[in-house]
Amino acid sequence: MLALITLLTVGSAVALRNYWLRQSLNKSAAELVTEMRGMQQRAMAESHPVVYGIRVTAGSVQSSRTWSIVRFDPRKSTGKCKALEEHEFPGGVRVSAASFTSAGTATDECRAIYGASSQFALFFARGTATAGELTLTSPSVDGARQVEVAGVTGRVEAQ
Repeated sequence: MLALITLLTVGSAVALRNYWLRQSLNKSAAELVTEMRGMQQRAMAESHPVVYGIRVTAGSVQSSRTWSIVRFDPRKSTGKCKALEEHEFPGGVRVSAASFTSAGTATDECRAIYGASSQFALFFARGTATAGELTLTSPSVDGARQVEVAGVTGRVEAQ
């Protein structure tokens, strides 16, 4: 009887842990989509040429667990690309792959500050964005979620 109770308890604990880790992955994707949509709204509210977006790095486990909200203002003489907030994904979620088109000077100057491996999803005042996608993974549960950005419309959605 004790062995059966132990087996049921262990099975429940494993199922609960997997549920929590999957929820972390889904929550991370939803939070990222919400923040990216907010960056698009911010860019449209500001006057041209200020650009808002996010920075991610796919690569080492440590760097891929964080992401930043960035602001690019070409009118400044120094600090044109600045991280406004840094976030960390919960529950072991990380960026396993990211690829966004270049926005020319904005992308180049931001990469000069944050490194060539950084990817930037930038949103412009006219409602457009740098097209691309990133993949969030949770190695513990072998799960993944795609976040895509459409260039012409700036539409952001999770798959």
